[in-house]
Amino acid sequence: ESQTMRTYEPALLITVLIQWTYAEKEFDLELCLNRTAHWRHNQHNYLYSGYIDELQDHTASWDESRKYCRRRCMDLVSVNSESEWRIIRKHIRDIRVGSVWTSGHLCDKQVSERCFTDESLQPRIVYAWYWTGSGHRIPATNTTPAGWSASPWGNYGYIDKTELTDSESGSGWQPDNGEQRLGLEKGEEEACLVITQNRFEEGVFWEDQACYHAHPWLCEDSEDLLLEAKIKKPIIFG
Repeated sequence: ESQTMRTYEPALLITVLIQWTYAEKEFDLELCLNRTAHWRHNQHNYLYSGYIDELQDHTASWDESRKYCRRRCMDLVSVNSESEWRIIRKHIRDIRVGSVWTSGHLCDKQVSERCFTDESLQPRIVYAWYWTGSGHRIPATNTTPAGWSASPWGNYGYIDKTELTDSESGSGWQPDNGEQRLGLEKGEEEACLVITQNRFEEGVFWEDQACYHAHPWLCEDSEDLLLEAKIKKPIIFG
């Protein structure tokens, strides 16, 4: 696993992560014990909403998708290494789904006003992304993550790259905050990270979208919730 992906945050981002990770710890023990696993990787169960027959709608907003996962001692998926990304990307190709929510989120007004003033997070579209599920920061979006062979962010979007400054653009066209910049749909900031397939280009890539949009979602086991539910014992070193 990349050392960059495992680097923990300065004081502000730690506060941000605690707020998002621990604000809602509600879980249903029965659902946790009987949680569905559509595949496993690195001792984690993964669940895809499109395979859940009892769901009337296999899509939901980012918030609702995350609540579904956390009730089962899981969280929306976090991509903490390129090896994990390859496995998730393969499953998305096999499923042939157009999009799935992840736990990726932008430090925004729902979190703290300091997201807009802390110099280490500016510009936010580059430096203020993090995984709410794992508590890891997402590397700067304007470069390939250390140890990765290529950037997972998409190369196309609603905004032509010529309209963005170098500091505002990601490694390609994503993330671009297109909905807010262009006044599309509700005009909300694109503060959540979705994995899309064959949307603006052929392939599977990361993209920022406003969190109210409805997508299928991927859950993976949450170490914190499994420990709290006493389903998994902590590893004690020494």
